[in-house]
Amino acid sequence: MEAKIREGLKRLLRLGKEVERAEDESHYIHLPTGTKLQRCTQWISGGVPLVIPDVWKGCLPIGSMVDQCVRDFFVEGLEEMSAFMYCNHMQFRAYEQLVADLKKFKEEYGGDWHVFADRVFLFSLSLGVGGEVDLLLVNKETGAIWIVDMKTSRGGTKSFTKRYKKNEPTKLEKYSLQLNTYRYMAEEMSGLQVHRLSILPIKVFYPPNGSTTDEAYFEPQIDIEFCDPIAARDALIEAQ
Repeated sequence: MEAKIREGLKRLLRLGKEVERAEDESHYIHLPTGTKLQRCTQWISGGVPLVIPDVWKGCLPIGSMVDQCVRDFFVEGLEEMSAFMYCNHMQFRAYEQLVADLKKFKEEYGGDWHVFADRVFLFSLSLGVGGEVDLLLVNKETGAIWIVDMKTSRGGTKSFTKRYKKNEPTKLEKYSLQLNTYRYMAEEMSGLQVHRLSILPIKVFYPPNGSTTDEAYFEPQIDIEFCDPIAARDALIEAQ
């Protein structure tokens, strides 16, 4: 890996430590300047906060628990994990499914890639936005950078392309814009080029108002095309 790539990666990870979530998790804070940064999901919607219907609010811990399990797998290692650590919101069957798919993912990519999964924060003061990447992968030989965002979904990938209201963007359009915003921030912070963006969908199931999933498995990975996130954001907002 070239020295330029190593230095750019170090700079990205170092600058990421200058950002933290607000206590109520409504935004991020750039610590050196005290600047309030919108969450990426809020920024891509033109500053409108994400509103989740009450009937689904109980499921939020499921996504957080799945994220934590993924993070622990890559940071702590499987030998430090057990199903009991996540049983509040994932049944044993779901834990076993998720771990099995994580092992397959690591076997396929882990040998050739450094996987960063612990508090990989990104931000752009020029855009006024911040976010946290699920997985940042860097090829050990070429230095290619790959951003992977994991999305838990009760409806699965078939729900990603549904348009529930006229002119409302689909989940996939929002996710594509979110990942391209991550790319913009990562490139601005590191001075390096991001080479690949992917969504890794994780299928979960829970009843309305439920807070525990009895399944958690990977659906087919979706690679995202690059776009100008500023222009794409403006177009989405104008279309609504």
